[in-house]
This record gives sequence, C-alpha cells and structure tokens, in this order.
Amino acid sequence: MPLSAFALVILAGFIHSLWNIAAKKAGGDVRFAGFSSLIMMVVWAPVGIYYGWDVVPSWGGLEWTFLSLSGVLHVLYFVALLRGYRKADLTVVYPIARGSGPLISSICAIFLLGETLSLHGMLGMLAVVAGVFLIAGGPKIFIAMQTAPLSHVAPAREVSMLFAALIGGRLLGEGDRVLRLLGAVFIATGVIALAI
Repeated sequence: MPLSAFALVILAGFIHSLWNIAAKKAGGDVRFAGFSSLIMMVVWAPVGIYYGWDVVPSWGGLEWTFLSLSGVLHVLYFVALLRGYRKADLTVVYPIARGSGPLISSICAIFLLGETLSLHGMLGMLAVVAGVFLIAGGPKIFIAMQTAPLSHVAPAREVSMLFAALIGGRLLGEGDRVLRLLGAVFIATGVIALAI
C-alpha cells in the first residue's frame, strides 16, 4: 500500500473515531446522528451524482433492492450504536461494534459461501473474540456482543478503534482504559489478520 493511501486510511480512521466520540458526548442522541447524516449527504451527493450519472439509470429491481437493504441495515446499525452509547462507555461499545462486522462477515463467508480460513484468518477470529471479551470486562462479565451490518470497510481503517480507546477514554474519563485499549488492539490485529 502506498504511503499516501495508508495516510488517508489513518486519517479516515481518526475522523471516524472523532464522530463516534462526538456521538457519545451527545448522549447517543438520534438528532445528532440525523444531523450529521444530513451533512454527509450534502457533501457526498454531488460525488455520487457525478459517478452514478451514467450508471444509475440502467439499474433494475435487484440493484435498488440491495441499495434499500443497505440503507435499512445502516439505519439499524445507527440505532443499535446510539442505544449502546446511551447505556455503556464508548470504549466498550465502539470496538465491539467495529470489530463484530468483520467477524460476522468471516463467519458468513465460511457457512454461507463455503470459503475456508487460513491459519491467519482463524487466529484473527480468535483475536477479535479475545478483544471483545477483554473490552466487555474480561473474566468478570457473561459477554454481550452487539452486532453490526456486514462491513465493507478496509481492515486497516479499524485503527479508529485505537483512536477511540485512547482519545475517548481520556476525554470522557471512562474506566478500565488499559484493559479496553488492550482489547481494541486485539480486535484491530484480528481484523487485519482476517483480511490477510
């Protein structure tokens, strides 16, 4: 990966973690998510129109079905994420939400698509599970995983979990930062291993 692309991925992860920190500081308020989504739509709509001008008119029912399903999944994801922010710490909710997408994708790929995992992939799945276990409180808690829609995000972007654990934990004064940061490292490592 070129250094410029890697820098953009790191920047995207940093911005993503800042949005989640702001969502947590807003108390998981749905109005915050709605307003920020409106801003993103205004910013990205021209890009979508530019690149889709020749393609979208030829879409049929299948393409619109997938687009609609994607929209519904993202709304459900936002609702679950914001509900999580209302009930738990950012350094618990965010890594679990970010790490569970690639984990679920891998499990679906094995059972629904008949794919096989390499040793790296299997170790990656175990690292994600170990990270979620640590973030949820380690041996002290029966683990509650929050599911997320299948991830289309590049695995390197999972570094945003580390930003959220470092910045959010300190900014919001959340407890168990060392254990949660260690869990975020496990999840990020596992996600990268799954991608390899």
